[in-house]
Amino acid sequence: MIGFFRKMAKNAFIPVMALSLVAQVSAAGNDEGNMVTSVYALKHKQQFVFSYHNAKEEVSSLVIRNARGEVIHSETVRNHTIQKVYDMSEYGFGRYTVEITSASGEKATQEVVLKSDVMIHSQVTTSNANQLQVRINNTNEEVVYLLIVDKEGNTVFNEQVEVPQYNKVFNLEQLPTGEYRIKFMSKQEVIQEVVVKK
Repeated sequence: MIGFFRKMAKNAFIPVMALSLVAQVSAAGNDEGNMVTSVYALKHKQQFVFSYHNAKEEVSSLVIRNARGEVIHSETVRNHTIQKVYDMSEYGFGRYTVEITSASGEKATQEVVLKSDVMIHSQVTTSNANQLQVRINNTNEEVVYLLIVDKEGNTVFNEQVEVPQYNKVFNLEQLPTGEYRIKFMSKQEVIQEVVVKK
């Protein structure tokens, strides 16, 4: 039989907006330095603003990729200067890359991370059958480390989670009685759940 109580600890610093203002530029021929780009996330929104200027005033192509490198948007840019809001609500929070390539072959790449104010939601439930169910809502699909640690500090289970939704049932029947800490750790926060097996 296991009893359950919750304890949560979070780092004070949780970024809610990411800025990326330095472009990585690769140019062909003697056209280096004609493009200026910047991108910044809108706070608490699944949107970012992309700005672009090309001194050569030529047509360019723009591509947006998700964290897996898949193209989710493409367009032809006919103006040599733009400032545009891109809405990623169809795809959610996460990391995006903007690539813009001019007709002369000059290319600039920008990366932006859209983050919500809360990154990890966890839920731990127990039953009299010595089973422990762990659910994680990983909003930004960041790397989250799941650990189950006994009262001596020994890790009895660990897993790296990178999916947006995680749901797993653990059987604690073979473990000795006592307190166990379920830890969810990312770069921004640490959440702890405490389970007592009786």
